[in-house]
Amino acid sequence: MPRRSIWKGSFVDAFLLRMKKKRDLLLNRKILSRRSSILPEFG
Repeated sequence: MPRRSIWKGSFVDAFLLRMKKKRDLLLNRKILSRRSSILPEFG
């Protein structure tokens, strides 16, 4: 799988940011994304 260039930085989809806010409701569900990088704060 090709990775995003380091100089471009990470890309986090807006969908993931919304899921992070709703995480209280999704206690034990893992968040997966094929269209962006998963940062440690989402893990």
